[in-house]
Amino acid sequence: MADLPTHSDIDESAAAGRHGEPADGPTPRQKAAWAAIGVVFLVLFVVLHLAGVLGANAHGY
Repeated sequence: MADLPTHSDIDESAAAGRHGEPADGPTPRQKAAWAAIGVVFLVLFVVLHLAGVLGANAHGY
C-alpha cells in the first residue's frame, strides 16, 4: 500500500502530546481559565457562607 501524502497546511506543533509524546503542559490560557474557575468557587463559597447557607450556623432545610 502506498504511503499517504503529507499536507503542508497541517500544523505539526498542534499534534504535540499525541501518540505517546509528552505534552508541554498547560498553556497560559488554560492556567488563566483554571485560576478564574478557582476564584469563582472561592467567591461563591464566601457569598454562601456570609448568607448563612454554608458554615456552622447553616440550617439544613
